[in-house]
Amino acid sequence: TANDLQTFYGTYPRIQDETDNSRACLDFIVRHAAGSSVCDVGCGTGFLLEHLKTHTGMTKFCGVDFTTHD
Repeated sequence: TANDLQTFYGTYPRIQDETDNSRACLDFIVRHAAGSSVCDVGCGTGFLLEHLKTHTGMTKFCGVDFTTHD
């Protein structure tokens, strides 16, 4: 439910302020990024897309996430 999601994300322990990915995870993704485009499903704040833009040669970025409205 919307309340369950709000509770989960409100109490979810974030590893960093900007993202819930660890440094090791970000480094792994950058090392294995292939092609010129990426679609991040569940992008949240878009941190990973910005990180890939800065650290890879990728040129096309798409982020998809959801929100709920009561």
